[in-house]
Amino acid sequence: MSLEVAPGHVHSLIGPNGAGKTTAFNCVSGFLKPDAGQVLLDGRDVTSWAPHRLVAAGMARTFQITRVFGELTVLENVALAARSREGRNLEMWRPAQSVTTAQRQALDVLTTLGLVDRAESNAEHLAHGEKRVLEIAIALALQPTVVLLDEPTAGMSSGETERIAALIRSLSARASVLLVEHDMEIVLGISDVVTVMTQGSVIASGPPSAISRDARVQEAYLGAVAGSVPC
Repeated sequence: MSLEVAPGHVHSLIGPNGAGKTTAFNCVSGFLKPDAGQVLLDGRDVTSWAPHRLVAAGMARTFQITRVFGELTVLENVALAARSREGRNLEMWRPAQSVTTAQRQALDVLTTLGLVDRAESNAEHLAHGEKRVLEIAIALALQPTVVLLDEPTAGMSSGETERIAALIRSLSARASVLLVEHDMEIVLGISDVVTVMTQGSVIASGPPSAISRDARVQEAYLGAVAGSVPC
C-alpha cells in the first residue's frame, strides 16, 4: 500500500475490519518493522525508527484504547508530553523555568481543545469523550507535524462524536492528520482525502465526493448506504 499525507490535510484511511489499517499505522509509527518499502517524514527516511525517535522528528499518534496516566491531573498528563518533547522527563533535577514552560504549553493546548476547565482533575475521573480529547492534547503537546489518530470516536455518543469531528478538522491548522475511522459520516464530512484499503491493499484514493461514488469502494466497504451518506 502507498499513500501521501499532504501538509494541513485530514487524510482518512478506511476499510473493512482486517483490511490492514492498524498494521499500516503500526508500520508508519514504529511499532512494527515493515518487510519492505519506506516511511518518509518531511522527506526524511524514518523507516523502522523507534517510536520515541519518530516523536522527536515530528510524529505523534493516539490508539484505539485510550492511554493516559489516570492518577495524574489533566494538566500533568499534557505537561509530561511537553517536557518529553524537550527530553527533560528523565532529569532528576529540573530547572524551575522548564516546569513553568511545560505547564504554560500544556495550558495553551488544553485551552485550544476546550479542556482547560478540567486541568486540575485527575484523568481517571474524566468521561470517555474527555479522555479521548486528553489523548489528542498529549499528542499535540509533542508539537508534531503529523498526527495519527486511530479510531478516535470509538465508543462515543453522537454528541461526543460531533465534538471530536470538529476538533479533528481544526487540528489540521497545527499538523497534518492521518485518521483511521469507521464512522463514514465523519470521514466524508471532515476529510480532504480518503484512502480505502481492503485485504492489505489500496483500492481507491481521492476526495470524499469521488470515494463515496466509487463502485469498488461501495462493493468492498460502503455498500448500499454509500449513496445516502451526505458528502
